[in-house]
Amino acid sequence: MASSPPLSGRAEIYALLTLIRDAAEDAMREYEISRVPIPSLFQPVSFSPAPSPASSPGPGPGSRGPNSTSTTSNIYHGAIPKGPGYLSTLPLKKAIRTLEAACGQLCATLAPPVHTIVNRAMPHESTALGIVAERGVADALARYPRGLHVSELSSVVGIPPQRLARLLRLLATRHCFIEVQPNVFANNHLSLMLLTASTENSIVGVYTDQVFRAASHLRDVWKDPEWAASNESTKSAFAWSVKDEIQDKTMFEWFALHPEKGERFDRAMVGFSNAAGGLAAIDAFPWHMLPRDSTVCDVGGGFGAFSLPLSKVHPHLRIVLQDLEPPIERAKKMWRAENPSYLDAGRVSFVPSDFFKETAEPGMDIYYLRYILHLWSDEDASVVLTNVRKAMAPHSRILVHDYVLQHACPNADQASHGTEVSPAPLLPNYGAGSVRGYAQDVNMMTLFNGKERTISDMRYLGERNGLEVVRVWDLAELGIVEFKLKDAP
Repeated sequence: MASSPPLSGRAEIYALLTLIRDAAEDAMREYEISRVPIPSLFQPVSFSPAPSPASSPGPGPGSRGPNSTSTTSNIYHGAIPKGPGYLSTLPLKKAIRTLEAACGQLCATLAPPVHTIVNRAMPHESTALGIVAERGVADALARYPRGLHVSELSSVVGIPPQRLARLLRLLATRHCFIEVQPNVFANNHLSLMLLTASTENSIVGVYTDQVFRAASHLRDVWKDPEWAASNESTKSAFAWSVKDEIQDKTMFEWFALHPEKGERFDRAMVGFSNAAGGLAAIDAFPWHMLPRDSTVCDVGGGFGAFSLPLSKVHPHLRIVLQDLEPPIERAKKMWRAENPSYLDAGRVSFVPSDFFKETAEPGMDIYYLRYILHLWSDEDASVVLTNVRKAMAPHSRILVHDYVLQHACPNADQASHGTEVSPAPLLPNYGAGSVRGYAQDVNMMTLFNGKERTISDMRYLGERNGLEVVRVWDLAELGIVEFKLKDAP
């Protein structure tokens, strides 16, 4: 794909300013359409927190990944409010993608390079988030909309007052918490995400604990010839970080020794899916075009974190939930509680299966894989896809729902399969507006030796397993890659 000639400095700035204005207007319009008030970062909020989620068995060795979560109460019955003005729709996500991309590029263009690099090298915001999330600072402030002085807050959360003030001031400077008076802090709609019963609190905990600890060992892994050459999950940076405790095990197997970490990871993956728009495929993919009683096999779907809400929006579909025995047993209880009529009508069935060892249910119309392939190397992912391919009929389709990364340079693949092309002068991959996917790619490498994939990677994975890419469904952050059998109509 030939790239357009770059704009002059001043022309680029004006183009970015236009994108910022238009994207902000699009975002505000979405709030108006949804009849949700635009939130204020300066509006203190209060909340009477519910108890933390009940303990669950954790994923342990009987789980393959985040779809096998056992903590379900926050998904459908969450007591944690999202704050005034909370909204998450596909049009809003697309507007924010452009807005973040243009704002980031504008600042990176005009600021001195040393200013930008030094700011990005400082890790302390994440550190501060991890500490206040762990110590329950948002919970302690929940009943004080006018704020609480750090001298009183300190005795509740166990952090010396002046040190606590410095952490909170750093976060308030980034609009998480409000300093309403000197050394008096209150919650706002961002800091509500840190309430201990929320899935977002668990996201912060996982990133600032397991991920940070593992990432600090990437250099060690790459210095060791055996580990550096391996794509096995048991040779990841995370495995290195715990090798004095347990060897030749994956992170999910390590959870068996630390069930409380497994429970937190389960909650975090539910929260991350919500943040990334994990249910956007329910509206974005044309399920309504499928004939009545079309079959959808949710491969490795855990209790049905996707297929359960799908069944409520598109009840004409028949669902087959396929996973290991422990999550399948939890799924039966979850569906009985959440959609008993579907269960009683026989429109959902549960099939215990190991996708590494057994083929999927034969002849399904759709095979849906969400957050599965990114956990695994190409070799392991090929085993999964081959076991699905063996079960496919000529009309069957595979939907892989993961991040679909783009190169940061012009690439013909980007437009050829349905991925939206960014407006000039933004980076082709939307730059700062899509950075979370690239950070998640490094997370997968760090924790599992897995990877988020580009469309070229997806095509390669399909071709080596007798599959062909049909198109990509752009969901603003995540994407769906649709496969069919090679040479099938």
